[in-house]
Amino acid sequence: MAMNHDFDPKDPKGLNPPKIAERFAQLAQFGAKPPVNPFSLHGKPLRGEEHAPSGRIVQDQGRFGRMFPMAKQLQVGDAALTELAEAMLEPDAPDAPDPRPPMPIDLVQEKGDNPGIPAGYTYLGQFIDHDITLDVTSLAEANEDVEAVFNFRTPRLDLDSLYGGGLDASPHLYSRDRETFLFSDTVTGGGDPTVPSKPNDLPRAKKTGLALIGDPRNDENLVVAQTHVTFMKFHNAVVNMVKAEPTLIPRSPEEIFERARHIVIWHYQWIVLHDFLPRIADPAIVKKVIEQGLEHFQFGQNGPFMPIEFAGAAFRLGHSMVRSNYKYNRVFKGSSLDFLFIFSGLGGGRTEPIPSDWIIDWRNFLEVPDGPGKLSQPQKSRRINQRIARAVGSIRPLGKKSLAERNLLRGDRLKLPSGQEIAAKIKAKPLSADEIASSFDGGTNDGKEGAIVVKHKLDQETPLWYYILKEAGVRCQGKHLGEVGSTIVAETFLGLLQGDPMSFLNREPNWKPFLPTIPGRPDLQERPYTFADLVNFVNEINPVGP
Repeated sequence: MAMNHDFDPKDPKGLNPPKIAERFAQLAQFGAKPPVNPFSLHGKPLRGEEHAPSGRIVQDQGRFGRMFPMAKQLQVGDAALTELAEAMLEPDAPDAPDPRPPMPIDLVQEKGDNPGIPAGYTYLGQFIDHDITLDVTSLAEANEDVEAVFNFRTPRLDLDSLYGGGLDASPHLYSRDRETFLFSDTVTGGGDPTVPSKPNDLPRAKKTGLALIGDPRNDENLVVAQTHVTFMKFHNAVVNMVKAEPTLIPRSPEEIFERARHIVIWHYQWIVLHDFLPRIADPAIVKKVIEQGLEHFQFGQNGPFMPIEFAGAAFRLGHSMVRSNYKYNRVFKGSSLDFLFIFSGLGGGRTEPIPSDWIIDWRNFLEVPDGPGKLSQPQKSRRINQRIARAVGSIRPLGKKSLAERNLLRGDRLKLPSGQEIAAKIKAKPLSADEIASSFDGGTNDGKEGAIVVKHKLDQETPLWYYILKEAGVRCQGKHLGEVGSTIVAETFLGLLQGDPMSFLNREPNWKPFLPTIPGRPDLQERPYTFADLVNFVNEINPVGP
């Protein structure tokens, strides 16, 4: 039976993606099963005695809770937040070059480039987010009790967004050998029709183009989709390695699959904790949290919940890291952001696999080998601050509100504390009113939002998401999160790993990745294993060609 794509017919570019809950319902027709789903995706979660209690320790997994339950909650009102959100968008010509020597056009430099974070980490962050959180509550329902909102992802870094329910619960994800993932072959593209078809797209239903994956949100844009494809290929490469072990005794396909999954998940967990996290958060705070343990994120014996301060504010930092343009591959050397949505299934409503000339070239997103003894020089993510690329603001995925407006309104509905309140709770030096209203952000800022902050007295009590972005810009020049943001993010990731009995931290605390690293990588001592090493192991850095 053919399925209709639920996107706005008034949007000729198809930039409004379908609702996530409806996509999951469509996936069910193919046998897909969300790993945790005891309630209807379309209705409100049931409320009753089995629900997580209000208070510091939340007992149930699969739920959201508050890291700081005793903190004073903040509610501002829609008008002020809508005005602030609009002012957060970059002014005209956000991609004008810095006043530096002219650079080749295909480097696609932007004013707010972050020298320490390659662009690929923006979308690794989105991939991680989709692995640990999924709240299908509408904006109108977001004022319900936080502890009663169900998280349709497990609060663990277990790649359930990749593996689904495993071989038996999600057989549509896997090949007949019950060891490896399936892929779709790409189709002829219009940019360079000479690029041949390759198995480099997400597996898709033939009639609809619907991606048959553990989490359909990973088909929202091309970079996160290609990140998902890379993790699938990483698993398959590990399967081949496991099967090639000289000491391997005869094993069933299921045993080989589980061994490979174990290796993949532990390497992924290491990357999150020791590569991704120290890039986006203050390395000193990350080190302190890892060495001294959790101080603020407390949970019961049943394992961690998902802190709403993380999901509703701190980990939405990625929206400020998205660029307006990307050098994507040799064919598309200066692609605008909207094309990354148009040529994806969920974001653009495509009914066929991606074109061959839209396969990613990882050299533009990560420091990976680029010839003998040479590493690529990837484009960077944007600095982390309160400025959102204009192109991000123009993509309005669920109605007419921009991402910035939705983030601020959702935080208000969820009654998140102010940034100053959290700073007091963790005994951090809060941002002053002048700092919050200042025009300095570590990159570009014309100061418009500062006047709006003062107008609505948000410099005294600042919405948490805005505060965290501003803190990063003012105190850290946008290179990484500040003290409030770093504490929330670091404690959440460490808590998810400590609360997972199968994580490497619990099973083998001294374990280290053993898969090969990129030869000559200059930061090898600082970062023993990185996302770039994982991509390099797949051995498909640039499938499109030079």
